[in-house]
Parts: sequence; structure tokens; C-alpha cells
Amino acid sequence: MNRQSQIVQELTDGNDRFLEGKSLKASQLSLRKLKEFSKSGQSPKVIVLCYSDSPAPVEMIFDQNVGDLFVIRVAGKKRRDKSSQDFER
Repeated sequence: MNRQSQIVQELTDGNDRFLEGKSLKASQLSLRKLKEFSKSGQSPKVIVLCYSDSPAPVEMIFDQNVGDLFVIRVAGKKRRDKSSQDFER
């Protein structure tokens, strides 16, 4: 399985755990990661594009930790093809 497929599977599995109420990520782990970011920076593994008025944190929906995802929130319901191409670079 290639890296992209692994990430998609990880997000799918995380979403399944979230829907079943069985999330694995603890808030204490998130706090430790935030402290680590101040020393070493972040390296998110994927960009997630979502609506700015989404009521739930994307990290929670995919059962990911702080800094695992690069979340971009947009105001409109339509995305422009050019903006999504920029993410692929």
C-alpha cells in the first residue's frame, strides 16, 4: 500500500472510530504535541479542505491529533479548480 493509500485508510479508520465513539486520541497527547511544536515545528501529513462554518473540528472527525492535518477552511460552497491544484504542488 502506498503512502497516499495508507493516509486515506488511516483517516477512514479514524472516522469510523469517531462515529462509534471509540476515538483513540487523548487531550493530554494533544497538549504534549503543542509543546513539541514550539521546539521542532509541525509536519502535517495531508491537507484537508472544509467549510469555515463546519461545527466539528476536522481532527476530531478523523480521530487525528493536533498538527497531524493541515486544515484549510473556505467560506464558500464552491471551490475553484485552481485553488485545489495549488494544494497538489
